[in-house]
Amino acid sequence: MNILCKSLLSMESLLILSSMSLAVHEPLNMDRMCTDPNFLQRISIGQMLPSHKIQSFIAPGLMVCARECVYQTNCLSFNFDTESGQCELTRAEAGLSLPLVSKPGFVYATKSDWITAIAANCQHVKCPPNHRCVPELNGTHCVLNDCGIPPTIKFAADVDYTETIVGAKLGYNCSRPGMKPQNKTMTCTPYGSWDVEPCRKISSCADVQRCNVTDDREYWLYPEAFGYANKVKIYCHGMNTLNPKEYVSLPSENLVVYPSAVVKYSYCGVDYSANVPKAGKVHFEKVRVHPKNMTIDGEDNQFANLRWGKFQAYGRAVDCASYISCRKYFGFFRIDTTGTGLVINRTVSWVLHGNRAGQTYFNRSSDHVITAKCGGYCGGCFPDSQLSFELEAETSTVVQSASDTMCSDIF
Repeated sequence: MNILCKSLLSMESLLILSSMSLAVHEPLNMDRMCTDPNFLQRISIGQMLPSHKIQSFIAPGLMVCARECVYQTNCLSFNFDTESGQCELTRAEAGLSLPLVSKPGFVYATKSDWITAIAANCQHVKCPPNHRCVPELNGTHCVLNDCGIPPTIKFAADVDYTETIVGAKLGYNCSRPGMKPQNKTMTCTPYGSWDVEPCRKISSCADVQRCNVTDDREYWLYPEAFGYANKVKIYCHGMNTLNPKEYVSLPSENLVVYPSAVVKYSYCGVDYSANVPKAGKVHFEKVRVHPKNMTIDGEDNQFANLRWGKFQAYGRAVDCASYISCRKYFGFFRIDTTGTGLVINRTVSWVLHGNRAGQTYFNRSSDHVITAKCGGYCGGCFPDSQLSFELEAETSTVVQSASDTMCSDIF
C-alpha cells in the first residue's frame, strides 16, 4: 500500500461507515479503493448494475475506473470490484426500472457525480457518441472505441453481451423452427460498426436432410433467392441419397404438346402430313427448381407424366406442321402455378425460334396462367431467358400442406 493510501485509510473507513450506512460484514479492500476520501460519498457500497456493459478491465484503483468512464461518451455509470480491481463501464444508470443488485466487494457510481472532479482536460470536450476522450499535455483528442448496443439479429435469440468496445466478439445462437441451428459471432469493427453473421433459415433439401430427416415429402423452405425470409412449399426428392433435389408441386394442369398428326389445310387446298419423331405430350406434376435463385430446370423429367411420344421441355411450344404460307400452328404449352404461392418471373418473354416460326396466340391471362400455340417447319416459341419463380402478391398455399423442420444439431 503506498503512503497516500495509508494516510487515507482511516478517513475512508470513517466516511464509508458514517455516510453510507454500511453493514460491517461488507468489508472493502482499501488498497483498491485508494482515492480522495471526498469522493466516497458518491458511491454505493456492496451493489452493482448487472447489465448494459460497455467494457470490463482490471484497474489499479477506483479513481482509474471512474476516470475511464468519464472519458467515454457512452459510459453513464460504473461498477468496481475492490477485491479484484475489475472495472465495468455501463451505458445506463440505475433507477426504478433498472435497480442495483447486491454484490459484496463491489461499489457502484454514476458518471455525473465524478465528471467535474476528475475530467481534467476532457471536462469541456464533447466527443461524438461511441468515442473516448484522450487527454494530452497540450489538449485532447477523441478516438472511436465503442460500437454501441448490439443489433437485434433476425431469426436469433437476444445477444447476451459483456463488452461492446472495438474488437469485442459476441456469440449468439440460431435455433428457432425452420432455422439452420448454427453458432454465430458478431464483431465490433474499428469503424464502430458491428460485423454480423446473419442467421439463415433452412433453404434447401440438403439443409433438411442434415436435420436427420430422410422422408420425401413437402417441406417449408426459405429460399436464398427470397432472402431466407419467405417460406415456399417445396417437395424434397431423394432424401435418402447424397443429392436431394427440390421440386415445386403443380396442383393445376401444366402440359406441353408437340403434335405429330396429319394436318389438312382445306382452305388452302393443300394436304400436309409429317413424320415427327420428336413429338410428344407431357403433363408436369412437379417442376425442378433451384432454391438459390429459384430458376426452373425445364429439362428435368422426374415428375413429367408422358402421355405419348417423347419428353418435352417445360414452357415451350413447337411443331413441324406449318410449311405453307397460310399455316396454322399446333404446338402448345400451358403453365399454371395456381396454389403454389409462386408465379413465373414477370420479366421473361417468349420469342419465335426455328424455321418459319410463328404463333396462333400467346396469352398470359393472369400471373398464374400462361398459354400459347406456336409452330413452324420446324419451329415455335421459347422463353428468352431461363424461367424462374417469383413470389405472388398474396400467397394461396395451405399452411398445413407442409411443415417446418426442427433441427437440434448444430450445423
